[in-house]
Amino acid sequence: MVPFASLGNVGLRRVVKNGEVQKILDFLTDGECCNNTDWKYRFKENSDKMRTGSLMEVAVVLKGLLLLSQTKPLSFREKKMLERARYLLVSELAMAKNWEDVQVEDLLTKTLAKSKLRFPEVSAAEA
Repeated sequence: MVPFASLGNVGLRRVVKNGEVQKILDFLTDGECCNNTDWKYRFKENSDKMRTGSLMEVAVVLKGLLLLSQTKPLSFREKKMLERARYLLVSELAMAKNWEDVQVEDLLTKTLAKSKLRFPEVSAAEA
């Protein structure tokens, strides 16, 4: 239980609304993304975006890492960040739309396919 007056201080916010959901999906379809070429700086930038609590920033990290994974293998830490971004997007969008996680996964898969991106396969060793 968090006192209402302290919500902003602890980083709690309302679940995204449908308008924001559509902006996120539109970004994943055709939004511009750029990645720093230096791993250290890229990881710090992405970590900072993940900490903002903004679902749009999480989508930016997700798309950026998916784009990067097309050209080179992600590091272990970047793979973990990608999975965390995926989890955050799926869980909040499921809550916002009152859907099951599987339905949101399908929606994201179809949305990313429009920009020729896809989630990486999870191997048995990683699962």
